[in-house]
Amino acid sequence: MNKYIVYSKENCSACLEAKALLESKGIPFEVKTLGVDFGLLDMYKIAPKNHRTFPMISAIEDGEEVYVGGNVKLRELLGV
Repeated sequence: MNKYIVYSKENCSACLEAKALLESKGIPFEVKTLGVDFGLLDMYKIAPKNHRTFPMISAIEDGEEVYVGGNVKLRELLGV
């Protein structure tokens, strides 16, 4: 089972949805918050430049961080 990283921002309902989904499936995840754990320019290192919404979700696969996408991609990966 992969661990996920949810890159979030304050007052983000989609971010809360991603966290709730992972919790409901018992999947381990870490939350990183914009302005606390990463800055605006760091977003370009996390996600492709065309991803402009939150959350941005990555999976840890074999010790490497692999960008997944947003909620839609997360639901697809989890079969929801």
